[in-house]
Amino acid sequence: MNEGKVVQVYQRFRIDGDITDGPFTMNETVAKQGAPSITGVVYGYHFDENYKYLDVRVTAGPWAITDTIVGATNSTTAQISAIENRVQVIDLKGAFVDNIPFKGYTSGATATPTGFI
Repeated sequence: MNEGKVVQVYQRFRIDGDITDGPFTMNETVAKQGAPSITGVVYGYHFDENYKYLDVRVTAGPWAITDTIVGATNSTTAQISAIENRVQVIDLKGAFVDNIPFKGYTSGATATPTGFI
């Protein structure tokens, strides 16, 4: 049996360039520069030696590559270089395997994992 409870659906924005006037803060509202009706809430932040990653729970969209994100707290800005859809799962039983689709019990939504961490 493979199952788990989805607690959050979000997008991971990869940032190749600089983050100006930052950093973004947890639970900060963000909007697309020039289109304030496209919004989200910062859910997480991660970086490695190559890139910076901003996890955003999208509240109105869609977001696109090359959009500039503007934070509400201190006008932090950054340009999106790549976007990945992500799902946070808890209460896991079993393991999800790449390229094997799964379906939500209540929503009926489907997805196919490309990686499971």
